[in-house]
Amino acid sequence: MKGKRLGTVIALVALAAMLGYLASQSDILDAIRTIPVWMAVVIVAVSAGALVVQAVQFQTALRIQQIDMPLLESTALTAANTMANYYLPARGGMVVRAAYMKRVYAFPLARYGALTVSVTGLTILVAALIGVVGIAVNAAIDGELDQRALVAFGGIAVAVVVGVGSAMLLTGFAKGDGRFAETVRSFRAGIAMWIDDRGGLAVFLFWTVALFAAQGLRLWLAFRAVGVSVSFSGMMIIQGMAAMAFVLALTPGNVGIKEGAVVFSSSLLGIDPGIALLASLIDRAAALVVTFGVGLASVRFLSRRTALGSNDGSELAADQESAEG
Repeated sequence: MKGKRLGTVIALVALAAMLGYLASQSDILDAIRTIPVWMAVVIVAVSAGALVVQAVQFQTALRIQQIDMPLLESTALTAANTMANYYLPARGGMVVRAAYMKRVYAFPLARYGALTVSVTGLTILVAALIGVVGIAVNAAIDGELDQRALVAFGGIAVAVVVGVGSAMLLTGFAKGDGRFAETVRSFRAGIAMWIDDRGGLAVFLFWTVALFAAQGLRLWLAFRAVGVSVSFSGMMIIQGMAAMAFVLALTPGNVGIKEGAVVFSSSLLGIDPGIALLASLIDRAAALVVTFGVGLASVRFLSRRTALGSNDGSELAADQESAEG
């Protein structure tokens, strides 16, 4: 509870500081007043599309784990998971989703842990690689290579590869029949399924890039709404940094952290910090409208599914034991 309260306090302080700064800038207030309604509608529509793409990404990840979840259910669960991140301790939505998967699909927590590590690691890796490409393209155009961003993206990419590799290596030493050893082996089996299903992995990476593009388009439109046109390579850098910022889940919804990443990466491109902060907050507002709109509507649907429990839990468990064996 202390961690939750501290994270909430930090988020509120950061939000108050950001809004206070924007309110003190007359040019930024003028930019807000000139945003057309149709542009706001388009940004929200793109945000809704990004949610669906994220749901398909999660659906694809589940198929690698031999679970076939309908798109409607995956969309509802994705929205509820994201919504829960705002009022539970950092990344609390993952706990909600884990409980749902265990109840409805009899999905073991160890396997869910492997799923989460794989999805998060691959998403961050894609973001880092796209960021590196963006830096290279930007350097080819401007003739300058920003080493700070390159080190950040490159370091994250290496860390992900080393981290997953180390996890696979260490879990290989689990011996015996104890509960801990069984949990470790189940985790390892979940990771191994990604390696074995190369076709599924390729499809997952495709949807991860599509998600990156959808979220990047939303942020690009937010910049356009305040009168700033960002190049394609520039958006690769900014969105890559914003995506990687979610590794630091210190505040509800990563409020303040994501905005800081956008401001920092935008400054590398010569964009005014105040304008970058405003664009980032518009991007978050659009995401919140869709997340809470769909998330609140999904609660009853997911509650009914949870009340029904797992219809094929024994069959799934048998398949998982076979895969782990």
